[in-house]
Amino acid sequence: MRVRATVTAAAALLLAAACAKDPGDSGDLFPVDAAACQVVDGASTAPALQVDAGPGINCAASCDFAGGIAVGCATRFQFGVNYAWKNFGFDFGGGGTTGGGGVSRDCAGKVAADLADMRANGVDVVRWWVWPRFGAGVTFDDSSTALGLGGTTLDDLDAALALAAANDLHIQFCLFSFDNFKPTTGANRSLQPVITDPAKRAALIEQAVRPFVRAANVSPYWDRVVSWDVINEPEWAISGQNPYGDPPYMPQMSLQLVTHADMEAFVSAMIDAIHAESPLPVTVGSAGAEWPKAWSNVPVDYYTIHLYDWLNAHYPYSSTPAALGYVGKPLVVGEFPLGGLTGVPYAQLLASWYANGYAGAMAWAVTDTSFNWPANKAGVKTFADSAGCAVSF
Repeated sequence: MRVRATVTAAAALLLAAACAKDPGDSGDLFPVDAAACQVVDGASTAPALQVDAGPGINCAASCDFAGGIAVGCATRFQFGVNYAWKNFGFDFGGGGTTGGGGVSRDCAGKVAADLADMRANGVDVVRWWVWPRFGAGVTFDDSSTALGLGGTTLDDLDAALALAAANDLHIQFCLFSFDNFKPTTGANRSLQPVITDPAKRAALIEQAVRPFVRAANVSPYWDRVVSWDVINEPEWAISGQNPYGDPPYMPQMSLQLVTHADMEAFVSAMIDAIHAESPLPVTVGSAGAEWPKAWSNVPVDYYTIHLYDWLNAHYPYSSTPAALGYVGKPLVVGEFPLGGLTGVPYAQLLASWYANGYAGAMAWAVTDTSFNWPANKAGVKTFADSAGCAVSF
């Protein structure tokens, strides 16, 4: 049985302390026993995370959705929205000149209000971007070698999870994005020279990614994380084509591009590292169904595609996953317009995907005003109410 009241009350107490915290204090919101996170030969010695033991997961078999995303004891149609950020690149790490500060510096303000609004309108899973650009979240030396987590990253992670618990939400953290491949300007360091150098790639994973995942594991609200997305739309930063027969990539030429082999090595190493720290499912936020084989040779637990009008003309929303070339693993639509596609309303999209073997759907995006969350959130709630607990972890 799910226990909501106790978790929400405890989260509220921790949030009250977090929001009263002196902004100059860089300590963790929820102190962690250092011994629980010791690293020996690159492997965490933290106790194994038991996903099905937390009160934030509903284990009722009657709620299971066949072919959905499995999180410990629960299998659900992964339903929700992209947040995707309050302050682009600064939600986890702080800093920035507009809207300033990470989640822990705004936990009683817009972030809390946004999450409460999502929950009130039927959202269960929130896709939340972590480092789409490097602000203060990760520190580097002059050679672009990662040294560790910086700024308020751990405070922000703790605050985000406490807010999720207080609002009975779950989170999919999306760690990187194609935006990371913009040329280096100040603290916004390009990922291109990092992932093309095996030593620098390993340092980023060991010094930033694995500590972030471990910190989520030992949070009092670890059970609010339900999946990890390695990188958003990596195809825009890849030149050429993959070796598996997909069409050529269509990269954004303003980015510092890499080969498919480079990106595949990075994605594969990221997935291996997350799997070593966590039993939660891992995916890649692919830009579209145009490249169904792009991530077929890395150990993703499920596939994710994004769908907008320009793609729907060639890869129709009404296609089954198998018809699009996705077989053997669940498929989630990780981005699509909140208001639906041209000529296809939101309700019609969700009804089709729910009936045709998809494993989830997460619309874009609450804080992107061009997609008008206030005008479209009622449709999100209508679908959630109709599907019941099959769309709620």
